[in-house]
Amino acid sequence: MPTEKVDKKRSRWSTAKYSNLTIPSYIPPEAIVFEHGQFLRALLLRAQLDDISRFIAAGQAEEYFSNIPLEPKYDAQGNRTNTPENILDEKRIQAFDALSAIKKACSAATDEGKAGEIIKRIYFTSEQMETGAFGALIGARGSVHKQLQEETKCRIVLVGRGITNPLKDTSANAAALALEEPHVRITAQNEEDLQLAAERIEWILSDELEAVEFREKNKKRMAQVEGRYDPRTWVSGTEDAKKKMSKKAKMEEEEREQEVDDFLEGLE
Repeated sequence: MPTEKVDKKRSRWSTAKYSNLTIPSYIPPEAIVFEHGQFLRALLLRAQLDDISRFIAAGQAEEYFSNIPLEPKYDAQGNRTNTPENILDEKRIQAFDALSAIKKACSAATDEGKAGEIIKRIYFTSEQMETGAFGALIGARGSVHKQLQEETKCRIVLVGRGITNPLKDTSANAAALALEEPHVRITAQNEEDLQLAAERIEWILSDELEAVEFREKNKKRMAQVEGRYDPRTWVSGTEDAKKKMSKKAKMEEEEREQEVDDFLEGLE
Protein backbone atom coordinates (compact mmCIF):
# COMPACT_ATOMS: atom_id res chain seq x y z
CA MET A 1 0.00 0.00 0.00
CA PRO A 2 1.57 3.28 -1.12
CA THR A 3 2.30 5.73 1.67
CA GLU A 4 1.52 9.38 1.32
CA LYS A 5 4.55 11.62 1.54
CA VAL A 6 4.30 14.12 4.37
CA ASP A 7 6.37 17.28 4.32
CA LYS A 8 8.31 17.61 7.53
CA LYS A 9 7.92 20.88 9.31
CA ARG A 10 11.21 22.70 9.37
CA SER A 11 12.63 22.96 12.83
CA ARG A 12 13.37 26.39 14.20
CA TRP A 13 16.64 24.92 15.44
CA SER A 14 19.53 24.52 13.02
CA THR A 15 20.30 20.96 11.89
CA ALA A 16 23.95 21.82 11.29
CA LYS A 17 26.50 20.81 13.88
CA TYR A 18 27.91 23.74 15.78
CA SER A 19 31.43 23.92 17.04
CA ASN A 20 33.35 26.82 18.45
CA LEU A 21 36.54 25.93 20.25
CA THR A 22 36.74 29.37 21.88
CA ILE A 23 33.78 28.51 24.16
CA PRO A 24 34.72 26.09 26.96
CA SER A 25 32.35 23.22 27.71
CA TYR A 26 32.24 24.28 31.37
CA ILE A 27 32.40 27.76 32.88
CA PRO A 28 33.04 27.83 36.65
CA PRO A 29 30.69 29.99 38.76
CA GLU A 30 33.66 32.12 39.84
CA ALA A 31 34.15 33.25 36.24
CA ILE A 32 30.55 34.44 36.02
CA VAL A 33 30.97 36.96 38.85
CA PHE A 34 34.64 37.78 38.17
CA GLU A 35 35.13 41.49 37.40
CA HIS A 36 31.36 42.04 37.82
CA GLY A 37 30.63 39.60 34.98
CA GLN A 38 32.77 41.46 32.45
CA PHE A 39 35.18 38.51 32.06
CA LEU A 40 32.34 36.24 30.89
CA ARG A 41 30.85 38.98 28.72
CA ALA A 42 34.20 39.50 26.99
CA LEU A 43 34.53 35.74 26.43
CA LEU A 44 31.09 35.52 24.78
CA LEU A 45 31.74 38.60 22.65
CA ARG A 46 35.02 37.08 21.46
CA ALA A 47 33.19 33.85 20.56
CA GLN A 48 30.56 35.86 18.66
CA LEU A 49 33.31 37.66 16.73
CA ASP A 50 34.89 34.34 15.78
CA ASP A 51 31.52 33.06 14.53
CA ILE A 52 30.83 36.18 12.48
CA SER A 53 34.31 36.21 10.96
CA ARG A 54 33.99 32.53 10.03
CA PHE A 55 30.65 33.04 8.25
CA ILE A 56 31.93 36.13 6.40
CA ALA A 57 35.17 34.42 5.32
CA ALA A 58 33.24 31.40 4.01
CA GLY A 59 30.77 33.60 2.15
CA GLN A 60 27.89 32.13 4.19
CA ALA A 61 26.43 35.27 5.73
CA GLU A 62 22.95 34.16 4.73
CA GLU A 63 23.38 30.90 6.67
CA TYR A 64 23.99 32.90 9.85
CA PHE A 65 20.36 34.05 9.67
CA SER A 66 18.89 30.71 8.53
CA ASN A 67 16.69 30.53 11.64
CA ILE A 68 15.99 34.27 11.74
CA PRO A 69 14.47 35.19 8.35
CA LEU A 70 15.29 38.72 7.23
CA GLU A 71 12.60 40.73 5.50
CA PRO A 72 14.35 42.60 2.64
CA LYS A 73 14.40 46.40 2.86
CA TYR A 74 15.25 48.70 -0.04
CA ASP A 75 16.21 52.32 -0.52
CA ALA A 76 14.75 54.78 -3.03
CA GLN A 77 17.09 53.44 -5.75
CA GLY A 78 15.92 49.89 -5.24
CA ASN A 79 19.12 48.73 -3.51
CA ARG A 80 18.72 46.34 -0.60
CA THR A 81 19.88 47.97 2.62
CA ASN A 82 19.76 44.98 5.00
CA THR A 83 21.70 42.26 3.23
CA PRO A 84 23.03 39.49 5.50
CA GLU A 85 26.57 40.70 4.74
CA ASN A 86 25.78 44.27 5.83
CA ILE A 87 24.05 43.18 9.03
CA LEU A 88 26.86 40.78 9.94
CA ASP A 89 29.41 43.51 9.36
CA GLU A 90 27.45 45.83 11.69
CA LYS A 91 27.28 43.09 14.33
CA ARG A 92 31.03 42.64 14.08
CA ILE A 93 31.64 46.38 14.57
CA GLN A 94 29.27 46.43 17.58
CA ALA A 95 31.09 43.46 19.16
CA PHE A 96 34.47 45.15 18.63
CA ASP A 97 33.14 48.38 20.20
CA ALA A 98 31.77 46.45 23.20
CA LEU A 99 35.11 44.68 23.71
CA SER A 100 36.95 48.01 23.48
CA ALA A 101 34.63 49.47 26.13
CA ILE A 102 35.31 46.52 28.46
CA LYS A 103 39.06 46.87 27.95
CA LYS A 104 38.90 50.60 28.64
CA ALA A 105 36.83 50.07 31.81
CA CYS A 106 39.22 47.37 33.06
CA SER A 107 42.20 49.66 32.45
CA ALA A 108 40.45 52.44 34.38
CA ALA A 109 39.66 50.04 37.22
CA THR A 110 43.29 48.93 37.31
CA ASP A 111 44.44 52.53 37.54
CA GLU A 112 41.87 53.20 40.25
CA GLY A 113 43.06 50.35 42.39
CA LYS A 114 46.77 50.76 41.79
CA ALA A 115 49.30 50.29 44.55
CA GLY A 116 49.47 53.07 47.10
CA GLU A 117 45.79 54.03 46.90
CA ILE A 118 43.34 53.45 49.76
CA ILE A 119 39.62 52.88 49.26
CA LYS A 120 36.87 53.36 51.85
CA ARG A 121 33.12 52.84 51.39
CA ILE A 122 30.45 54.59 53.44
CA TYR A 123 27.02 52.98 52.99
CA PHE A 124 23.83 55.01 53.01
CA THR A 125 20.98 54.11 55.37
CA SER A 126 17.46 53.46 54.06
CA GLU A 127 16.36 56.76 55.62
CA GLN A 128 19.12 58.69 53.84
CA MET A 129 18.01 57.12 50.56
CA GLU A 130 14.31 57.82 51.17
CA THR A 131 14.87 61.45 52.13
CA GLY A 132 17.48 62.01 49.43
CA ALA A 133 20.05 63.15 52.01
CA PHE A 134 22.84 61.63 49.90
CA GLY A 135 22.11 64.30 47.26
CA ALA A 136 23.80 66.86 49.53
CA LEU A 137 27.12 65.21 48.64
CA ILE A 138 26.57 66.29 45.04
CA GLY A 139 24.95 69.70 45.39
CA ALA A 140 23.57 71.98 42.71
CA ARG A 141 25.38 71.30 39.43
CA GLY A 142 27.84 69.11 41.36
CA SER A 143 29.24 72.04 43.35
CA VAL A 144 29.54 70.20 46.70
CA HIS A 145 31.04 67.11 45.07
CA LYS A 146 33.64 69.23 43.27
CA GLN A 147 34.53 71.11 46.46
CA LEU A 148 34.85 67.88 48.46
CA GLN A 149 37.25 66.38 45.93
CA GLU A 150 39.36 69.52 45.68
CA GLU A 151 39.65 70.05 49.44
CA THR A 152 40.32 66.40 50.35
CA LYS A 153 42.36 65.47 47.24
CA CYS A 154 40.27 62.27 46.98
CA ARG A 155 38.15 60.70 44.27
CA ILE A 156 34.58 60.49 45.53
CA VAL A 157 31.97 58.43 43.68
CA LEU A 158 28.33 57.69 44.58
CA VAL A 159 27.11 54.30 43.31
CA GLY A 160 24.54 51.58 43.98
CA ARG A 161 20.81 50.92 43.81
CA GLY A 162 18.79 54.10 43.36
CA ILE A 163 21.92 56.04 42.32
CA THR A 164 23.59 54.27 39.38
CA ASN A 165 21.41 54.30 36.25
CA PRO A 166 22.57 51.61 33.74
CA LEU A 167 20.62 53.38 30.98
CA LYS A 168 22.64 56.58 31.41
CA ASP A 169 25.91 55.26 32.82
CA THR A 170 28.03 54.05 29.87
CA SER A 171 30.69 52.31 31.98
CA ALA A 172 31.08 48.57 31.37
CA ASN A 173 30.18 47.59 34.94
CA ALA A 174 27.23 49.98 35.36
CA ALA A 175 24.71 47.12 35.51
CA ALA A 176 26.65 45.43 38.30
CA LEU A 177 27.09 48.69 40.25
CA ALA A 178 23.34 49.32 40.03
CA LEU A 179 22.78 46.12 42.04
CA GLU A 180 25.16 47.05 44.88
CA GLU A 181 24.06 48.55 48.17
CA PRO A 182 24.04 52.36 47.77
CA HIS A 183 27.25 53.92 49.05
CA VAL A 184 29.92 56.54 48.49
CA ARG A 185 33.39 55.28 47.55
CA ILE A 186 36.41 57.33 48.58
CA THR A 187 39.79 56.73 46.93
CA ALA A 188 42.80 58.47 48.49
CA GLN A 189 46.57 58.50 48.24
CA ASN A 190 47.10 58.48 52.00
CA GLU A 191 45.30 57.90 55.30
CA GLU A 192 45.19 61.60 56.20
CA ASP A 193 43.28 62.58 53.05
CA LEU A 194 41.00 59.56 53.41
CA GLN A 195 40.15 60.44 57.01
CA LEU A 196 39.44 64.07 56.09
CA ALA A 197 37.07 63.05 53.27
CA ALA A 198 35.31 60.46 55.46
CA GLU A 199 34.78 63.02 58.26
CA ARG A 200 33.37 65.61 55.85
CA ILE A 201 30.97 63.10 54.28
CA GLU A 202 29.85 61.64 57.61
CA TRP A 203 29.19 65.14 58.94
CA ILE A 204 27.06 66.08 55.91
CA LEU A 205 25.00 62.92 56.44
CA SER A 206 24.76 63.31 60.22
CA ASP A 207 21.80 64.39 62.38
CA GLU A 208 23.57 67.49 63.70
CA LEU A 209 21.38 70.56 63.28
CA GLU A 210 24.05 72.40 61.24
CA ALA A 211 24.36 69.41 58.92
CA VAL A 212 20.58 69.20 58.50
CA GLU A 213 20.48 72.92 57.64
CA PHE A 214 23.35 72.40 55.18
CA ARG A 215 21.43 69.60 53.43
CA GLU A 216 18.25 71.69 53.40
CA LYS A 217 20.03 74.65 51.77
CA ASN A 218 21.52 72.36 49.12
CA LYS A 219 18.16 70.69 48.49
CA LYS A 220 16.52 74.09 48.06
CA ARG A 221 19.31 75.32 45.77
CA MET A 222 19.07 72.19 43.59
CA ALA A 223 15.29 72.69 43.30
CA GLN A 224 15.83 76.29 42.24
CA VAL A 225 18.39 75.33 39.59
CA GLU A 226 16.12 72.59 38.24
CA GLY A 227 13.06 74.85 38.27
CA ARG A 228 11.21 72.80 40.90
CA TYR A 229 11.22 75.38 43.70
CA ASP A 230 7.93 77.02 44.69
CA PRO A 231 7.97 78.93 48.03
CA ARG A 232 4.23 78.37 48.42
CA THR A 233 4.51 74.59 48.49
CA TRP A 234 8.09 74.09 49.65
CA VAL A 235 8.35 71.92 52.77
CA SER A 236 11.42 72.41 54.93
CA GLY A 237 12.93 69.45 56.74
CA THR A 238 14.75 71.58 59.32
CA GLU A 239 11.78 71.86 61.71
CA ASP A 240 11.25 68.10 61.68
CA ALA A 241 14.94 67.61 62.42
CA LYS A 242 14.74 70.02 65.37
CA LYS A 243 11.75 68.11 66.79
CA LYS A 244 13.57 64.78 66.41
CA MET A 245 16.67 66.16 68.11
CA SER A 246 14.60 67.61 70.96
CA LYS A 247 12.80 64.30 71.42
CA LYS A 248 16.08 62.40 71.34
CA ALA A 249 17.68 64.75 73.89
CA LYS A 250 14.67 64.36 76.18
CA MET A 251 14.83 60.56 75.99
CA GLU A 252 18.56 60.61 76.75
CA GLU A 253 17.97 62.88 79.75
CA GLU A 254 15.25 60.55 81.06
CA GLU A 255 17.58 57.56 80.64
CA ARG A 256 20.33 59.34 82.60
CA GLU A 257 17.92 60.22 85.40
CA GLN A 258 16.75 56.60 85.54
CA GLU A 259 20.36 55.38 85.76
CA VAL A 260 21.01 57.80 88.67
CA ASP A 261 17.84 56.62 90.46
CA ASP A 262 18.85 52.97 89.96
CA PHE A 263 22.34 53.72 91.32
CA LEU A 264 20.99 55.50 94.44
CA GLU A 265 18.52 52.67 95.10
CA GLY A 266 21.40 50.24 94.98
CA LEU A 267 23.20 52.16 97.75
CA GLU A 268 20.26 51.97 100.19
